[in-house]
Amino acid sequence: MSLSLYPTPSGSSSSKTINGLPASLATSFRDRNITLPNFSQLKTKELRSGHRQSVRGLGWSIDGRKLATCGADRSIRIWVPERSIDHRASTELRGHTESVDQLVWHPLQPEVLASASADKTVRVWDVRSKPSDTAITTPGANINIAYHPTGNYIAVGDKTDTVSIIDTRQNRILHTVCTRRSTAPLTGDPSYTQTTTLA
Repeated sequence: MSLSLYPTPSGSSSSKTINGLPASLATSFRDRNITLPNFSQLKTKELRSGHRQSVRGLGWSIDGRKLATCGADRSIRIWVPERSIDHRASTELRGHTESVDQLVWHPLQPEVLASASADKTVRVWDVRSKPSDTAITTPGANINIAYHPTGNYIAVGDKTDTVSIIDTRQNRILHTVCTRRSTAPLTGDPSYTQTTTLA
């Protein structure tokens, strides 16, 4: 299952709620449908037929206007639910050659997102233009991705438990850490961890 709540913009003390419940929640249960519950009316909207295979991840842009979904069909879709829930009104982004397993919106720029794929790349997209601006090759098949709060770094995790830190200003990997205990350095200390500080 994938979940995404409408974000609260940084510096804002309020978030959209209705009777204490989030105003915008998106869910997907590894099928092709995305559900948008409307808590005020106790109804749901469904975004259907956007992906040809299962939805793997989803997320709201920082301004809460756009919902991005990604899937096993190697595509990303950008939806604007306020305007339309019809898949023909969504924008399709293509460039990955294998399943897109996760995506994340830039924390400060509502038109930019990054995607992690089994094709061993991270792509950075400006959704106003369809082709990916940037593709960064990583060591493995990626399954997790997160932005640093400044937007200057991306952390991406792959299926072998390797985490790569990407500098988005230079579009290159700065550091790679294998998080499996069995690959701890030669010190023999199984509790060894390495910390990287990002500014």
